[in-house]
Amino acid sequence: MKLEKLIAMTLNSSEASLVNETELKNIPSWDSMAHMVLITAMEKEYSVQFSGDEIAEMKTVGEARRLLRGHGVSA
Repeated sequence: MKLEKLIAMTLNSSEASLVNETELKNIPSWDSMAHMVLITAMEKEYSVQFSGDEIAEMKTVGEARRLLRGHGVSA
């Protein structure tokens, strides 16, 4: 699944509004709980496991994509 679609579905947001520069904190439904739900959805969808540091640095769509690439996933 495309990363933007996964984020939009998880955070109840518009996929069209998500670009690499989009800060997760600027999505109205984002909060710390939603962040962990997103992390869990990404780990399940892409069969990866993020470290605590990776979870903390994931602040934009682009950073999420970069972290996935670091795990060998093209998203």
